Amino acid sequence: MPSAPLSTTAVVVVSYGSHDLLARNLAPVTAEGGPRGVVVDNLTTAQEREAVTALADEHGWTTVLPEGNTGFGRGVNLGVERALADGARTVVVLNPDATIARDDLERLVARVEAEPMTMVAPLIVDAEGRPAFEGYAVDLTDGATRSPRAPRVPGHRHEEWLTGACFAVSAQLWRACGGMAEDYFLYWEDVDLSLRVLAAGGALLNDTSVRAVHDQGGTQAEEAQETRHSPTYYYWNVRNRLLLGAHWARRGELRRWVLRTPQESWAILMRGGRRQMVQHPALTLLPALRGARDGLRDVHRVRFGDRWAAPRRRPGAARIGSLTGPMR
Repeated sequence: MPSAPLSTTAVVVVSYGSHDLLARNLAPVTAEGGPRGVVVDNLTTAQEREAVTALADEHGWTTVLPEGNTGFGRGVNLGVERALADGARTVVVLNPDATIARDDLERLVARVEAEPMTMVAPLIVDAEGRPAFEGYAVDLTDGATRSPRAPRVPGHRHEEWLTGACFAVSAQLWRACGGMAEDYFLYWEDVDLSLRVLAAGGALLNDTSVRAVHDQGGTQAEEAQETRHSPTYYYWNVRNRLLLGAHWARRGELRRWVLRTPQESWAILMRGGRRQMVQHPALTLLPALRGARDGLRDVHRVRFGDRWAAPRRRPGAARIGSLTGPMR
């Protein structure tokens, strides 16, 4: 596919104490001839905000400056709203710790311009060029997450989802799906957004001919060097899995999501390794338990307390695949 001009493209980055990453990763993307940059600076310190605004002045980025930490979903919405108001037709959302080469960016944008009702993500690789995200599926029947190579459970509803580390979307599709949900705060918003896109009649595409590099975790200071993930990671991942179920599970399925919580929470804990959990339970096990508690409260709130004010959304039938064949 031919490259696309980037004059009507904006790259939106939500920053949280990440001005050094903006200088390293966003500046090359928006250099001369590149897309416009929109930086949403979720507030940390006055010094950090000064650093972000100074970088924005230097590189010509537009800034959105909330008075507090809005979370990722709200931050993305604020940035995209500003980009669309300024005339962007295509928006690329990029993590501060991710970067994409100019030719890859042009191909990503060209794909969206050719298929405006398709949200497109590149193949995510680590700094060594190894695939870091090749697509995942969420089982909407019981809330399990599975790799593309894992077998599907017969009779269960499965949907693929695209990572929020880097994706491109047209103004048309963004408005159709309503943007990101803002009640997740951190993690799982990308799963929810993927389901919103499908529900709006759109499609998802993991374009493996395009690459973006993600130095995962670069935006979060860990509590200790020997820990692989932060308490924030465990809390929000456990909590938000249940919140996703509250929004998307059908009647009769939500009980399965709840019953599967111990198994899925354990899998989340094991991403940091057994040693980390044993040596640092206050940074791993306790946040996960609090996440499960608050997630169960959210299930009750969304499905029973606010069910008439916020009706549940449903994913619709739509294509999803990759340029190398169907995603599995």
